[in-house]
Amino acid sequence: GATIDLGGAAVSILGLAFTAGGTLYAINDGGAGADTLWTIDLGSGVGAMVAGATGQSDLTDLAIAGDGSLFAWSLANGLVKRSGAGTFDAVGNLAVPAIAALTFGSDGTLYGAESALYRIDTGTGGTTLIGMVAPNLRGLAGASVPEPAGLLLLGGGDIDGSCYGV
Repeated sequence: GATIDLGGAAVSILGLAFTAGGTLYAINDGGAGADTLWTIDLGSGVGAMVAGATGQSDLTDLAIAGDGSLFAWSLANGLVKRSGAGTFDAVGNLAVPAIAALTFGSDGTLYGAESALYRIDTGTGGTTLIGMVAPNLRGLAGASVPEPAGLLLLGGGDIDGSCYGV
């Protein structure tokens, strides 16, 4: 396959998320500067920067709500949301461990994880501990399944790269 091309920028993708319409967004590590938000053309692998810098330099992942709102997790500011000006502004600064992975469940609930799984309030940035998980969790994915159930997949970063379903 083709290499992702971010217009000459070093490629260090921190998080990926699709909109309901199929647009792929990526957060690229800005190094010492602010991280940047991109859309990626799946056919060519070429990225287009969206509205310049995010205003954050320590983002870990990205999730997109059903209404199209973009959320990310900042190691310094907790939950951040993309504003109309294009920057990611703090929703709340939380005293929780670093969150490495974000996803919205089929019911619209935001989840985050690293060594524990949290439910995250998108209005306040507050978290509710659901339970401990394998250390170094690096991926979350929500999926719709027949009612009344839902499925949340957890991808591990441990030695065996385990995947867990909740």
